[in-house]
Amino acid sequence: MVDKEKVHLMCKGAIYEKEYGTEDMRRTSYLASDYVRYNLLKTLIGVTICFIIISGALFIFSTDEVLEKLVELDFKGLFSKYAVYYIIVLIIYTVISIIFYAYQYHISNKRIKNYVKLLDKVNEYNGVHIKDKKKSGNKERNQKKKGGSGK
Repeated sequence: MVDKEKVHLMCKGAIYEKEYGTEDMRRTSYLASDYVRYNLLKTLIGVTICFIIISGALFIFSTDEVLEKLVELDFKGLFSKYAVYYIIVLIIYTVISIIFYAYQYHISNKRIKNYVKLLDKVNEYNGVHIKDKKKSGNKERNQKKKGGSGK
């Protein structure tokens, strides 16, 4: 006889594994702070590259004006203006990415915990209790070390 509740739990587990499992396992394999820092580093590198590309494009589009005013141009003021823009953009993206990646990690960790509870319920239906299994495994190993039969 197939237990409907057990089948339902196993289906929920399979759906979780298919939709979120690998991504959640990858995320939670890091510590929360490491996951956020790693993704923050990727964000900062991406923002820097985009800022350089956009600044270069703006420079290319305004080449005529720059060449006409090349002698009069205040390079120090121009670079400090762009540095301020860069820092502002960097701070905004840093705050957003820290919040975003910390939230992602939190959600993945919560789903993993629910998945482990689901697996425990399935194991209870199978008559396997993880704690009992660990204890019996330890007893068997200890008896084998002592030269016993393991039973």
